[in-house]
Amino acid sequence: MITIINYGMGNLGSVLNMCKRIGAPAKVSGDLDEVSAATKLILPGVGAFDNAMKRICDLGLYDVLDQKARFEQIPILGICLGMQLLMEGSEEGKLPGFGWIKGHAKLFPSALGIKVPHMGWNLVKKTRPSQLIDSLDEDSRFYFVHSYFVQAESRWQQLGLILERIWKD
Repeated sequence: MITIINYGMGNLGSVLNMCKRIGAPAKVSGDLDEVSAATKLILPGVGAFDNAMKRICDLGLYDVLDQKARFEQIPILGICLGMQLLMEGSEEGKLPGFGWIKGHAKLFPSALGIKVPHMGWNLVKKTRPSQLIDSLDEDSRFYFVHSYFVQAESRWQQLGLILERIWKD
């Protein structure tokens, strides 16, 4: 069972509906006991980095999530702001993130010519085999709404490898 973390700032309904659509058993919860018992987690998010970290701390979820990630090493998927929270920090805020992934979330630089927020359907170029996308068609499109990207310090921690490792079992 996948537990989708409810800390009051996520696109919970959308994530739960997608889990149902693909046949993945999931529930939404912010209950400390339920999160403590989880075997897989999704940390969604919509909003501002500092507000999200503050809510997670105020609800008592920080220590539980840190235990699950660092010591139990269960699979955790961060979506949107949730992915930023997995990092050491974000240019969007001043508070530290969880730091499970060394690096920071950064605003798309204007020099790239990308309209921020970056919104719309886009193709994603597959650069290596991954259980997450191996069965997808080459012309599969993904919807994006974001202004930030994550930049990991080490090559091992680049997003594709993280997701592959997280969901391998």
